Amino acid sequence: MSPVEQLEELGSCSANAVAGVLEYLIKRKYNIDMDVSRLFIYYNARRIDYQHSSFGDSGATLTGGVRAVRKYGVCDEKIWPYDIKLVNKRPGSYAYRAARRYTARPVRVPINLPSIKTSLANGLPVTLSLILSESADSESKQNGGYISIPNLSTTTVNNSSMHSIVICGYDERTQHFLVRNSWGEQWVNRSKTILN
Repeated sequence: MSPVEQLEELGSCSANAVAGVLEYLIKRKYNIDMDVSRLFIYYNARRIDYQHSSFGDSGATLTGGVRAVRKYGVCDEKIWPYDIKLVNKRPGSYAYRAARRYTARPVRVPINLPSIKTSLANGLPVTLSLILSESADSESKQNGGYISIPNLSTTTVNNSSMHSIVICGYDERTQHFLVRNSWGEQWVNRSKTILN
């Protein structure tokens, strides 16, 4: 997988997850190291998610991100950079022209252990949105990168508790997923997290 990115203060974790998988697939298929434009994906995902209303930096769904890549493709980050001042600006027509070269057709993986393990065994990472507790960041720092999934009966769910990640491995011995996060290289384990 390509180097871990930092989403900074934007709600772009789904775009970061989609971009990470696309970078991996482009490298695998074309042997090209491409830095995919996360902001291009994020803008177009919100455009799809919020079709009939205005949107700000309000987050986007993984479904919106995947649909955006299928519909518009994705350009290089050199063409549409990850500059937070551009978060709500529509990418230029040159970015959409460049993006047509790289589109993807999503594959839906059932969210169960055998299906995820099969996808990983076939060299295909899995994007996933999950609910994190407010203490997930501090918990992970204290536990060397381990994050527990909260009990839904005692956790209040809102948009800020949703987070998208990429499952890129599974440890049979410990029965934990290895996931790629978008909280930057300086974060615990260089943003590689273990889900309990």
